[in-house]
Amino acid sequence: MNIQITGKDFELTESLEQFVNEKVNRLSKYDSRINKVSVILSVDDGHHKRGDIYLAEIIIDRAGKDLVIKETKDNMHAAIDSATEKAKHNLEKEKQNPKSIAKYKDLIRGILKNNRK
Repeated sequence: MNIQITGKDFELTESLEQFVNEKVNRLSKYDSRINKVSVILSVDDGHHKRGDIYLAEIIIDRAGKDLVIKETKDNMHAAIDSATEKAKHNLEKEKQNPKSIAKYKDLIRGILKNNRK
């Protein structure tokens, strides 16, 4: 799985990149179709609120349907945690959905047919 991490309006630290990699790598066990994950981290000065607002956006590129999750918190680590939990929940929910299972089986059948030719 390819992971791309981008920081907007602040500089990424090595420890923050490592934290994101650890969290995002865990998502691969919930869906084997994940090709690439883009993580965009940004900081907003919170125009009408006190303090900074941290945004973590996770874009999961996978066969069939892409998944986009955005989460804002008062702390960057909390935003990343919350976004990865939402991603995990959505991936598990789709895995249990019979329509999603049927699409996945049709996709596999199509790949196998193309490989036999």
